[in-house]
Amino acid sequence: MPTVGEEVLLINHFGSFLVEEVDVEAKTAALRRLDSDALIKDVEWSTIWPLDDKTREVIAGLKSEATIELLRKSFGERNKRK
Repeated sequence: MPTVGEEVLLINHFGSFLVEEVDVEAKTAALRRLDSDALIKDVEWSTIWPLDDKTREVIAGLKSEATIELLRKSFGERNKRK
């Protein structure tokens, strides 16, 4: 369950969000995007991911040169097949 004031990620969205409201009965939350101040209401909990230290470490690992090169090769191969 997300908590008010928690910084989170939202599946299929870039950027991070701040939890502003939580509806326990509906299992939804209102999230404010930190870089644009846009408010998204009635977001299901199943689509919210906490942006804690462990998640930040995973994201940092995804930004490594080895991961970036792997993605370049993967997408390059996929584009050649088209």
